[in-house]
Amino acid sequence: MTDFPGKDEKKPETPADAAAASDLTRFRPPLVLPEKVRNILVVKLSSFGDAVMSLPFLAATKARFPEAKIDWVAEKTVCQLLEGHPLLNSVIRFPKEELKKSLKSLNLFEFFKVLGEHKKNLRKTRYDLVFDLQGLFKSGLQTRWARSERKLGFDKGREFAWVFLTHRLPPYNPDMLAIERYLLPAKAVGWKEDGDFPEKAVFFPKEEDLSEADRLLADTPGPRVCLALGTRWKSKHWPVGHFAELAKLLAAEGVRSIATGDPGEKPLEEAFAKCLDPGIPATKLVGKTSPGVLAAVFAKSDLAVSADSGPLHLAAAVRANTLALFGPTRPERVAPVAKNSVVLRAPDMDCLGCLKRECPLDRKPTCMEALSPELVFREAMRALRAPRRNPDGTPTVP
Repeated sequence: MTDFPGKDEKKPETPADAAAASDLTRFRPPLVLPEKVRNILVVKLSSFGDAVMSLPFLAATKARFPEAKIDWVAEKTVCQLLEGHPLLNSVIRFPKEELKKSLKSLNLFEFFKVLGEHKKNLRKTRYDLVFDLQGLFKSGLQTRWARSERKLGFDKGREFAWVFLTHRLPPYNPDMLAIERYLLPAKAVGWKEDGDFPEKAVFFPKEEDLSEADRLLADTPGPRVCLALGTRWKSKHWPVGHFAELAKLLAAEGVRSIATGDPGEKPLEEAFAKCLDPGIPATKLVGKTSPGVLAAVFAKSDLAVSADSGPLHLAAAVRANTLALFGPTRPERVAPVAKNSVVLRAPDMDCLGCLKRECPLDRKPTCMEALSPELVFREAMRALRAPRRNPDGTPTVP
């Protein structure tokens, strides 16, 4: 088990923290709010995990402007997660797949047609506030196209995204916990933090997703442990052989493993199945769940084990007990804030937190390979004995 700076203690104030005070003059130029904020647009196209970590911002913004209608523009996977969210008025899908398809076929007419239709859709509403939470060129374009006199974000973002803003906060501290960073713009427009707010800002799966999860898990008795097999970075992968060994150790204790992932991770599931000893029970759900159903599966399980990925943050958001396996990325930046989330890192590795998508060192084991199944198993059994959390952050009563 590994602690990291700042999870349970107050960090020293940084310039970005100071900018987050509810003083609108902290913006450059100073921000003047309208007498009544009616419409708000959130721009956070991707990635899946970052969008989940942005949900506390959504809750904070709705608390600050309870009568406002909030729209969110995002790519397909994030839209699937957000559609039907009780705090959102609508979700606007950025047609990334259609644009890529038209470019691949060199159909520029179709490309500009699709782009024009999206731009027209984005401009249907005049927004009182637009928040660019992503700070990339692609999110900057959405911000530029939106109809608003107040387009807010951080100065000096990547890919010159800040040039599309009308009002800028000072650059944020890159070592700040991501959830806290996403809350800075909400604080800057007057939201007052209420205790351990991020711990209470949870995600509630929809009823239809919960019903589908029940169907998928009908033949999977508890206790249940979800194993999220994939990540976007090769360097963040925990080996499938380690997952298989963990499933074996859990099965000896009467615990059922559930392999999860998106359709592109089917090869990982196949490799996982090949590594499993005959007779070890495991439910295979890779490619069988939408983001909403995956959230429901996590909610109905007793533990989720995942490397730093979108599924990790989704599991934490539904308040499942989570084991977060970290190697090249830094938990002080992106670890879940839930009190029943435990960070695990390999001991005695001097290269942790390198932020490289592929391991640059010619050595074995890598930092993720060195995180042994036995260590994860011990922490898993400890976590299975820990209480789940209610939506308000308090432990459940057995």
